[in-house]
Amino acid sequence: MNSPRFKIDLNGSYSEWVVRNAAAWAFSSENLAVEIVSVPEGVYLASDNEISEELRERFFCFLNDYRLRELIDEQTGHKRKEIMKRALQNVYGKES
Repeated sequence: MNSPRFKIDLNGSYSEWVVRNAAAWAFSSENLAVEIVSVPEGVYLASDNEISEELRERFFCFLNDYRLRELIDEQTGHKRKEIMKRALQNVYGKES
């Protein structure tokens, strides 16, 4: 993309996983080309098209949702592994 008309600079506040998921959900129903650009300073979105205020709000809503999911995953991942281990032990009757 040459000199995008629209750019959201996320200042390294969000992981690329969060940005990609939020963009996929926010812009999936639109006929809109949005590029996710990773640079050393962080991640930003760029588009040659103007993006409506409604789409921006939808994107930021999904951005917050996926950031929360990421935080929950970071804080509960060990519990999920423990639950899966116990479930497999119950199914296969083995101790690990």
